[in-house]
Parts: sequence; C-alpha cells; structure tokens
Amino acid sequence: MRDKIGRNDPCPCGSGRKYKYCHGGISSSTQPANKQEPDYIMMNKEIAYKGKIGKQRRDFCVSFIDYKKERIEGLTALQLKGATTKGERISCQKGCDLCCSMYVEATLQECEAIIYYLYQNERVFEYFIRTYPQWRERIRKNGDLFKSIQRFWDEEVTPARAKELMPIINEEEERYMRQNIPCPFLNNHLCSIYEVRPYLCIAHTSISPPEWCNPQNPNEPVIWKALPIEFMKDDSFYYRNLGRCVIANAPIAVFEILSTGVAYFSMDGLPGFENIDYEFWGDPEVVPILRKYGVMK
Repeated sequence: MRDKIGRNDPCPCGSGRKYKYCHGGISSSTQPANKQEPDYIMMNKEIAYKGKIGKQRRDFCVSFIDYKKERIEGLTALQLKGATTKGERISCQKGCDLCCSMYVEATLQECEAIIYYLYQNERVFEYFIRTYPQWRERIRKNGDLFKSIQRFWDEEVTPARAKELMPIINEEEERYMRQNIPCPFLNNHLCSIYEVRPYLCIAHTSISPPEWCNPQNPNEPVIWKALPIEFMKDDSFYYRNLGRCVIANAPIAVFEILSTGVAYFSMDGLPGFENIDYEFWGDPEVVPILRKYGVMK
C-alpha cells in the first residue's frame, strides 16, 4: 500500500511542483492562490467525467441520483403517514429555511451526486464556489464545532452504539445549530441543491409551528428524525466499494472534491483508493487536459 501523499511531496502527476501547489491544491479566500497557478476547480470540472474512471463516476452519479429519488419518495410517504396517524401536521414548507443552519453530514456517494448536480447547473455551481469561503471562515472562527459531531462517525457504528451515542450527538448538533450560520447551499431562502440534498435534510421534519425552529425562539421545536440506518450503510462507489459507510461534513467534502478531484480519496487515506489519482491522471483522455492547464509536462 502506497504511503499517503504529503502536502510538500512532489506531485505524482510529474509537474515537478509540490503536491499542495498542484493536484493537492485547494483554493481558498483566506489563502489567495498565486495568479500563475492553474484554476484547479475548473480543471477538475473539465476532467471529472473523462476517461475510464471518469465515465464510471458519471454513470454512478446518474444511477445513484435516480435510486435516491425513489428512496426519498418512500421516506416522504412514511413521514406523511406517521404524522397523519398521530393527528399531527408537518409544518415544513417551501421557503422555510429555519433548519438550514444545522450540521449537515452526507455519505461520499451523496457528495458525488451533489458535485454532479453542480456541474450540470452552472449558476448553482458558481454560487456555491462564491459563497463557500465566507461560510467556511465563519465556521472556522467558531471553532469548527462540526468536528465534535464528526468524531462519533469515525468508528464503525452499530445500531446499538448509535442509540447509545444519540443523546450526545443531539446535544452537539444543537450547539452547532445555535451558531445560526446558514448553509452555503442556501440561496434566497431556498435550497439550491434541493433535488440532491442529503438524506439528513430530508429526514429532518418539524410538526411544531415553523417559528419554533428558530434558535432564538424560547419554545422547543418538535422535530422528527426518521432516517433508516440502511440509507447510510451503502458502501457502493464508482472506483471500488468503499468497504464501509464514509460520512463527512457535506459542504466541506463537496468543496474539497471540487478542488482536488479524485485525489481527495487518496489523500484521505481510504483503503483501496491509494492509486485512484495515478490511474485517473494517466488516462489518455485526461492527460491532454492536464497539459492544457500546465500541471503535467
């Protein structure tokens, strides 16, 4: 197994540059990119679905989005039935964004589906790229509270363990939401990626007055969190199966994959993904584009 690429190691693409300034580069408003450096986000957009791996990636996203739509319909029907049976009414409605400051986690499959959607919707893509740096800086200044929640999913969580952790996770999620920092996918009170929004957003419904969801409101909202655990247990992927469910902070993972492309998976140390970047960058259909951007000789 190849060692994880260090940020100061030579980039494996052969450009002669350090990895952090080549395929490991991440654009950020807080760390302005050198004007002579390529636009890695646009480069990764152009090569995303090129070559063998790229085509597998595209086909996987299309299939996953269709599959997810069926699951969403089933989950929505289940929520409606549950509310009706108990004589309750789901108060969530279009234009209500009071819960859109909560911590949003997603599987890597969902992140890839979001990226595919962004690539197909230029205005949404541009909006997210423009909005993300400011959102990320606000989250960082508050101490990156999402890490307190994320650590619970770094282990392989069984249903019993999840039940044990849930009270602690709920407390951390409430703490995160009290920051009242709107999701970077939120645009004019509407979710810009609604069709491919994470399962967590779909599973989070309110049966109390909408205004109760405001963190500043003294009333405690009545929230239903109905997310079948099998939804998050999917390990299928386009390169090879993940081996386990991998969950990440949705906006951060999406931006990092947009910035680093498939290198995100090798850099993150996913078992079995150590060579995905080498295989992808070496594809005859990808190489000319890398050369055009000046990252490969």
